[in-house]
Amino acid sequence: MNNYLMKIRFIPNKIKRNINEHSYNKLRFVGYKKISKYCNVPIIQFSNKKRIWLLSPEIMY
Repeated sequence: MNNYLMKIRFIPNKIKRNINEHSYNKLRFVGYKKISKYCNVPIIQFSNKKRIWLLSPEIMY
């Protein structure tokens, strides 16, 4: 699967601290999490292989 860089516009403080620790490295798009049969949420991966998923209003491509 291809990895894509993402820009984050709005994000909660707890996750923002985790992202700031790894901000010198690239955030990568790795896939989607299916929340309901109508909604898929993107998953990003940090350089230390931790993954989080974000709701679409929180990200900007």
